[in-house]
Amino acid sequence: MTVIGSGQSNAQDQGWAALINKLNELGMWDDADPAELKSEFDAMIAKQNFWLVDSPRFLMADSEEFAEGGIGEWLDENSEALAKRGFTYESHEDHCDESGYGFVLDGDKQTVYTEKQLQSENIWEIATIFVQRMLNTQLRNKNLETRAYLFGGGNDGFVALITPSIANAIIQSGLLDQRDQPYRLDTPDEL
Repeated sequence: MTVIGSGQSNAQDQGWAALINKLNELGMWDDADPAELKSEFDAMIAKQNFWLVDSPRFLMADSEEFAEGGIGEWLDENSEALAKRGFTYESHEDHCDESGYGFVLDGDKQTVYTEKQLQSENIWEIATIFVQRMLNTQLRNKNLETRAYLFGGGNDGFVALITPSIANAIIQSGLLDQRDQPYRLDTPDEL
């Protein structure tokens, strides 16, 4: 079903209209209010941005907060949205200090980073990769198609709970700079 794009005036707008239609067909906004979607599609094209619709697929992800022991808090803040996409848990514990960061999810003890890694300039990236890997491991173990992709990074990143087909459509559209495309750091060879 084509929802927008019939009257677009230039090639860039037509490309965005095609992308928005494709993402809609692939279920990008399957949990959004349909009445809200119709009013937002034209704005998405005009602003060349598909983040305008409030959706539990898109979760703010502050890498600095992850690195400073905030993974459990982030899970709690996003537990409802994560559960809608298949990531559930019973309990968690953060153990973060100068000796490193250990995380326990449902009794499974994992290392976010070691004391040696704590001295690394890449500590934000290390913690963010841990979060992505943790989410994707559970989603994969449950045989779900959804995966956690990253957009942006640092203090203003997102975790997007989307399918590989949605990620591929965004990448293959050629409309976004590489920094704005979805990516996987946990298994970069696997979309």
